[in-house]
Amino acid sequence: MALCAKEKLGFIDGRFPEPELLDPFNDRWKMIECMVSSWILNSISPGMKEQFMFTNTIKKLWDEIISRYGVCNGPLLYQLKREMTSLTQGSMSLVIYYSKLKRIWDELNELEPRPIYKCIEGCPCDLSQQMLKKNQDKKLMEFLLGLISKYDAIKDQIMMMDPWPSVSRAYSMVSQVEQKSSTQFQVSWRLQRGVLQCMLIQKPLQITRSQLSRSGMRRKASSNVVIFGMKGHLKEACYRLHGFPEIWQ
Repeated sequence: MALCAKEKLGFIDGRFPEPELLDPFNDRWKMIECMVSSWILNSISPGMKEQFMFTNTIKKLWDEIISRYGVCNGPLLYQLKREMTSLTQGSMSLVIYYSKLKRIWDELNELEPRPIYKCIEGCPCDLSQQMLKKNQDKKLMEFLLGLISKYDAIKDQIMMMDPWPSVSRAYSMVSQVEQKSSTQFQVSWRLQRGVLQCMLIQKPLQITRSQLSRSGMRRKASSNVVIFGMKGHLKEACYRLHGFPEIWQ
């Protein structure tokens, strides 16, 4: 990807061969080749780098790396197919589940590119578009099969559509259901939390007032004393119990 971005792929696939020795661009070509070779060698682990230090050209360097460490598409294709058949949403969010599916589809498309059909001019069969629609329907089915039962209603609605929508359109429809469900849950939770807070605030106030009222009556009753048939005297201020002050006449 980096070589493609820097327009240097031609040095490793042979499209930019070395110019003749007397060509004025020969020195510049060698400079670029050395630069690209250093990029590739620096991306190789130090223990393996020595094996490729003395290759003559960057094309030979790249071919040697591919011949030794290039992976056959067969095992990778098998692994992706197996991952696809076992992939379900489970506990994943809708976004993560769809992203994983999309990654597998993209990798499979690289390993198994869709054939391009070319009919003669004026042919009404439109075979290429039919194959494209078939591939889209296959992806849609794989997407719907992996969804959790929470989305059964929207899945049935999608399957009843004629023709079937694209997988991206189906994802958008399911995503809208997810957002609506999330919004309803948040509103419900806020209402429940508000009611709970009101109960926690009001209940202690009611208890406190009643307790204060009862405790005040008990305190008043316990502080009254009867001395010589007179009620209403406080124990703490009763002269008969604690003595009369000096200024008392």
